Amino acid sequence: MLNLDLQSRIPIFEQIKAGITRLIYLGVLSGDEQLPTVRALAEELGVNPNTVQKAYQQLETAGFIYPIVGRGSFVRCNMAAPHDQHEQIQEDLRSLVRRAKAAGFPESLLTMVVRETYQERGEQHD
Repeated sequence: MLNLDLQSRIPIFEQIKAGITRLIYLGVLSGDEQLPTVRALAEELGVNPNTVQKAYQQLETAGFIYPIVGRGSFVRCNMAAPHDQHEQIQEDLRSLVRRAKAAGFPESLLTMVVRETYQERGEQHD
């Protein structure tokens, strides 16, 4: 379901959040589909359940998923239109770039990471 890079500087919970968001955007996860339980996903990924819980909480806050007490977390049906998704991605990227800048990451490193990420999947865009 999700692939984590344990050597990455990106926190594990953010990788989980990004992975689930990507699966929703791609339609792999559809509206009202139940996500794995926190415990099950933590076991599958080999991470602490608190890490998965943090990702789920942020996905809920961002409106991607919703909880049902005693049943688990589910993908929200009313996902944003593609245009709105692009705006959200741009907003998320801006936030991440600000964090990287504040942490002292050089612009060249950020650019390199973006290029490498697109090349991993053979999706180089100009």
